Amino acid sequence: MLDASACVRAPDGGLFLREPFPDPLLVSIAIAVAGRNVYVGTARYTAPAESGGDAGLPYVGAVDRESDNGATSEPLTAPAFNFGALASDGARLYYVQTSGRVVQPGSSEYTVIAPASIDLATGAVHPIATLASPWPSSSNLNSDMIAATPAWPGVFWIGGGQGAEAATTLSTWDPASDTVTTVATGQSLSGPAVDATGVYWADTGGGQGITVYRSPFGGGPQQTLVNVPGGTHGVLLGVSTTDVVFVGDSATAPIFAVSKGGGTARLLMTATLPWLNAFAWVDDIYLYWVEPVGSSTLQRIPVAGGPVVVLPTQGQIQSMAFDACNVYIASQGPGRLFALPK
Repeated sequence: MLDASACVRAPDGGLFLREPFPDPLLVSIAIAVAGRNVYVGTARYTAPAESGGDAGLPYVGAVDRESDNGATSEPLTAPAFNFGALASDGARLYYVQTSGRVVQPGSSEYTVIAPASIDLATGAVHPIATLASPWPSSSNLNSDMIAATPAWPGVFWIGGGQGAEAATTLSTWDPASDTVTTVATGQSLSGPAVDATGVYWADTGGGQGITVYRSPFGGGPQQTLVNVPGGTHGVLLGVSTTDVVFVGDSATAPIFAVSKGGGTARLLMTATLPWLNAFAWVDDIYLYWVEPVGSSTLQRIPVAGGPVVVLPTQGQIQSMAFDACNVYIASQGPGRLFALPK
């Protein structure tokens, strides 16, 4: 359960922490929360995309720290590029080092290098050496294949084997020894998600439908929580206090929940549009999703079951993060970072 003593609730009408991002070249936004701060990773074009003016030019990235009341902003690092999620274990912030460039307007290419950590006390950046980089080159750029928690030092990520297109390896990095350990392997992995005791992931390879797994921190027997036969494009979305939430098949968008102890999957909701996985998030109580994808319509439903509620938002929602007090939302069109009270 999240600690409400470590945060301050936003006012009932919400609070803008940064509005708007003063950057018309903004491409993507990812956010994470640690303590009293919200961390923002952005990628932007080097030049306007008009008349092919950006073709061949690299993207540039930045990671900044914002106070949860919007009073202060501080740059931390400027990676070559960063697509995808941020995560924090409380002492460090993790992001993915990625280099990319625009091939032509509306088309880009990129190379995933490896995770990296930022020491939140000193600001020191530490690249994490690994042969299984997060995401193969064909992965969804909004993929959340990186996770961390204050309950366990280090970071977890899902990556491909060396030169592989499928995401086949779940790995973890130990900051004390600077070593990488393989937690699990599979054929087409998604996730991961973490709680106070372990790490969760799913596999959709080999025509098995989707199978959800758990492993305790520090090693131990891997547990199979549930298998749902059928689709080949399922993805694990996250964990609430009691359940694991996952998409059974991204093409038809049924979203299921299963107890963290394992058991029978129950249908939580079915999206009206497919391929929702990049625009859905889970906190300790709710599943949140954006529908249609790329819009400003944010909905949520209790993972335990209940009515759907539409939340007031602005812009095209790109990323969400949570603490015990607030829901933090990053959007584009124009770029904004704001907090809604839970």
